[in-house]
Amino acid sequence: MAVRVAARRARPGRPPGSTGRLVTAEELPSVSDGEGRTELILGRVVHMPPAFVEHCCIAGRIAVAAGPSIAGTRGCEVLTAEPGFVLRRDPDTVRVPDVAFVTPEHLAPQLSKRAFYEGAPDIAVEVISESQSRAEVESKVAEYLEAGGRLVWVIDPEARVARVYRPGGQVDEVPADGVLTGEDVIPGLRVPLSEVLR
Repeated sequence: MAVRVAARRARPGRPPGSTGRLVTAEELPSVSDGEGRTELILGRVVHMPPAFVEHCCIAGRIAVAAGPSIAGTRGCEVLTAEPGFVLRRDPDTVRVPDVAFVTPEHLAPQLSKRAFYEGAPDIAVEVISESQSRAEVESKVAEYLEAGGRLVWVIDPEARVARVYRPGGQVDEVPADGVLTGEDVIPGLRVPLSEVLR
């Protein structure tokens, strides 16, 4: 089922859970204090609680399930271990998807840098956690798409569905027995949702 949603543009201000002065993406590693995960939203460091076991299992299953469809090809790279993506500058925003898929041509120029990825992943994957509100998830989706992301998969473990967001506002809902695909962004990429939500 396809529906239309309006992307929410991030506005300057102090995000919930943020601390301290405005910092840059380059400063983020030195100001993170090791208390769980951190992101940077409009220059503000935002601390997030560590993910629950179920959340981590689902993220790991996505990466594993994607493997057979991309094995032996140069179609994409799977980024895990909380990759940082700089989605905006001045003030800086660095977001951390649960899983990301990036085409080799986009990743190759950045591999030699000891820095966060500049821009959005081709496909960002977010697993909804109990600590996130719907507004927070939608804001993050909008940021990926506004920064050039081409697809965003949002996995909802409680509802046992996934939602696929695209530039322009179209959203498709994928049931638990459906398949997430890379569409024309990463052709051949397939992730059966039943393997993720088992």
